[in-house]
Amino acid sequence: MNLGEAQQFLREYEREAAEMCFRVKQSQWNFSTNITDANKRRMLEEQALESKLDRLSWRRATSFTWTRLPDSQTRRQLNMLVTQTRAGLPDNEFDELQQVISEMKDIYSRARVCPYHNRMNNYCDLALEPDLTRALAHTRDYEEQLHLWKAWRDSVGPPIRSRYIHYMQLANKAARINGKYRINHLIL
Repeated sequence: MNLGEAQQFLREYEREAAEMCFRVKQSQWNFSTNITDANKRRMLEEQALESKLDRLSWRRATSFTWTRLPDSQTRRQLNMLVTQTRAGLPDNEFDELQQVISEMKDIYSRARVCPYHNRMNNYCDLALEPDLTRALAHTRDYEEQLHLWKAWRDSVGPPIRSRYIHYMQLANKAARINGKYRINHLIL
């Protein structure tokens, strides 16, 4: 495949990826600001389409002998598509990774904590965004900050722990497939 084909692929990819990114972010915003089953379903559908685009684009990018292309910009872009992704995982592990990420996001979005000054269980309605973020940014009361941080950690940490460990195992495998030793060497 020649340079012209690679550049045409990259132009098409940029257009499709930008459109997909907008749709995914819009669905995530809709879910984050209005947590309903319908919005969650829509968000998961958009994320699944994004994953499919990532996989197809990765497969197409790997079909080029990009390391031998004369144009450094094209080589760099293809290198990013080929090596900075989870798409190299086998299909079942890729799907598993997407599921784990979705579950962790769901836990984060649904977790609620009690306000510092009113700890009655029926008023535990503070979400991470915007409630806790705003409270932690504006309060100077150490005890309140400690309460909010610990309550959030206690609410989210235990249910996410096993999922996060599994996420790291799969993400590290993706990094190794892409020639990196660990996930911190790979932008996900």
